[in-house]
Amino acid sequence: MWRKELRWGRFWWLCDWAILIAVVLGSLIPPREMPHSIGWFNDKFLHFTAYFLMAFWFAGSLERRR
Repeated sequence: MWRKELRWGRFWWLCDWAILIAVVLGSLIPPREMPHSIGWFNDKFLHFTAYFLMAFWFAGSLERRR
């Protein structure tokens, strides 16, 4: 679950899920259906950036197990 010391914990938890859904849907959409502004980036670059940022985000928002 979310970290207890974070202010507005449930809001951040909802942001976690929104980011997760956006990355999964963005990964599943075929490149020809992507907006033109995103389409000129390399697909592998977009995947790497999305998953790196998601890992960075979740590392700070989830509680560490002991």
